[in-house]
Amino acid sequence: MVGGAPEDFERARPLFDAMGERIVHVGAQGHAQLAKLLTNTMGAVHAVALAESVLAAERAGLDPDAFLEVAAGSAGNSTVLGLKGRPMFDRDFKPLFKLEHMLKDVRHCLDEARALGVELRLGSLVEPLYTRAAENGHAEDDFAAVITAVEQR
Repeated sequence: MVGGAPEDFERARPLFDAMGERIVHVGAQGHAQLAKLLTNTMGAVHAVALAESVLAAERAGLDPDAFLEVAAGSAGNSTVLGLKGRPMFDRDFKPLFKLEHMLKDVRHCLDEARALGVELRLGSLVEPLYTRAAENGHAEDDFAAVITAVEQR
């Protein structure tokens, strides 16, 4: 994703094409940053929903593999499910995207949304969970470690 004047984007397009497959001009300068913050916050919210589902599945005695397969074929399917479902069940927090980075992005996103006069209620609900997980020693772990804060509620 790229933000900037259309003519600047077109001039730099050959470089972007060499760096990746999906190149999206999202608008003016700064729009790419906001798009990234918004999409990361969406992922943070989904990760908390996944963590709650994992805990309920565990407590019910559901087979993790069966649950993940069913979820993958449902409206709950997403990249977050595919990347974080098994690690949450296994409590494997080897970092792919650090929790502290997700927390930073959520906080920046909430600030940007407030400045726009938009309330991101779900983002506001998950921010304290990421904060708690970071304070409990999971800042350097993958953001799947948010499940530890969900367990503490």
